[in-house]
Amino acid sequence: MSALTSEPNLTNFPLAAIIGQESIKLALLLSAVDPGLGGVAIAGRRGTAKSVMARAIHSLLPPIEVVRNSISNCDPSTPDNWDDRALELYGNRSNGSSASDLDVPTQVIPAPFVQIPLNTTEDRLIGSVDVEQSVRQGEPVFQPGLLAQANRGVLYVDEINLLDDQISNLLLSVLTEGRNQIEREGISFQHPCRPLLIATYNPAEGPLREHLLDRIAITLSADRLLGLDERVAAVDRVLDYTRSPQDFLKQFDDDLDGLKTQILLAREWLKDVTVKPEQIEYLVTRSDSRRRARTPRRAVRHSCRQGVRRPRWSYRGERRRPAYRRRTRDRPPCDGDPNPTRRRSATTAATAAATQRG
Repeated sequence: MSALTSEPNLTNFPLAAIIGQESIKLALLLSAVDPGLGGVAIAGRRGTAKSVMARAIHSLLPPIEVVRNSISNCDPSTPDNWDDRALELYGNRSNGSSASDLDVPTQVIPAPFVQIPLNTTEDRLIGSVDVEQSVRQGEPVFQPGLLAQANRGVLYVDEINLLDDQISNLLLSVLTEGRNQIEREGISFQHPCRPLLIATYNPAEGPLREHLLDRIAITLSADRLLGLDERVAAVDRVLDYTRSPQDFLKQFDDDLDGLKTQILLAREWLKDVTVKPEQIEYLVTRSDSRRRARTPRRAVRHSCRQGVRRPRWSYRGERRRPAYRRRTRDRPPCDGDPNPTRRRSATTAATAAATQRG
C-alpha cells in the first residue's frame, strides 16, 4: 500500500453535510485554525465517517505559500524554520531576513494531504538517501519522506492503533519537536514538520496505546448513536452525494465558503486573543482533578496525563475557540456560578455536553 498524497478534492463529502458529530467537527475546525494544537484522534466503529471527516477538513484548508524548491513546503515568512535545501539556496538562519528581503522565489500550492500506510518503513517516513540521484551526482542526495511532504498540511494516520510501535514512536517524536533531523549514510539533513495530525482507529481492533494517547491533544469518539431521523437524513445525503457529487456540493456552497472564511479570519484573530491568569489556573486545576478520571464512551476528552502537557494543550485550545468565534478574549468559566460542576473552560464545554448525551 503506497502513501496517499493529494491536493484538496473538490468532490470530497463536505464537513457541513455530516449529520451529528458536532464535537468532532468543532475539534477539527479548531485544529485547522492552529495545527500546532496537538492533533486529533477519532475512535469509532466502521462506518462512522472518521476518514470522511479527515478528508472533509482538508478540503477547507486554504492554499499555502511556500519557498520554491524547498522539500518541506517551507513558509517564506519564517526563514528560521526552513529546511537545509532552502537555506542552502536562499540564505542561512543567522541573517534573520524575510523571504522578500532575500528575493526568494515562492509559489502558492494547495495544502497537502498525506496518509501514512500501515506498512510504511522508517526510511519512507523520515527520508533516506536517493540512491539513483546519488550515483548520478557522485555525492549523497537526500530523498524526502512522508513527514517532509506533510509539513503545513494534513498528516492522516488510519488505524493508528495497528501502526508499528517503532514507526508510531518515531512519528510522534518528530511531531512533538516540530522538526525532523536525519543522520544516516553520509546524510545530515533537517526540515520542519508541523502538520495537522488526524488519527483514526477502531477500538474493536485494539486499544490505542497509552504512550500514543499521551502525545495526542484531543481524543474523541464517533460512536454516538444517532436517532432515527438523523440516520434517515444521513442515508439520504449519502445517496444524493453518490448520484451526483457536484449537484450535492452546490447545496452546501454557502456553508463551506463560510467555514473557509472563518478559518482564515480565526488565524488572524488568534494573534489578539488573550487568556486571563485565572483561566490558566482553572485549566491546570481541572487537569489535576481529572487526571485519574475515566472518560465515558462517546465523550470528547483531552488526554488526562501527568505533567504540563495537558494544561498546555488546554491553554492553546482555550485561545483558539474565541478566535474561531471572532472574539479577542475568552469568556470566563461561568464566574459567580455557585454550582462548581458548571464552571468549565470553553474548550472543555464540549466534553461535558458529550458526556451528558452519553
